[in-house]
Amino acid sequence: MLLLLAFLNALDGLCTFYGLSVNQIQESNPLMDALWNQHPFLFLIIKLILSILLLYLYLQRTHIPILSRYPIRFLTYGTLLLYLSILFMHSLWIFSA
Repeated sequence: MLLLLAFLNALDGLCTFYGLSVNQIQESNPLMDALWNQHPFLFLIIKLILSILLLYLYLQRTHIPILSRYPIRFLTYGTLLLYLSILFMHSLWIFSA
């Protein structure tokens, strides 16, 4: 699940980077919008670092017992659903352009 989350986060970062670059979308997350306004590549680097961190957690999951606890798994499923809905919105504007 963390591996999928890392992939979806990176894909979201790339799609958002593209959409913002061509003025097709606006960033809704105030923190990420501030990073974008600071420098577009800072936005992308932070998104990719978060994906790398998730990948690291995935690789270390057997050594970090809290990752298997119910609240963490519940939050991970919720985050997955959020990213899937965001990527669905990305696909709508990409394919409607």
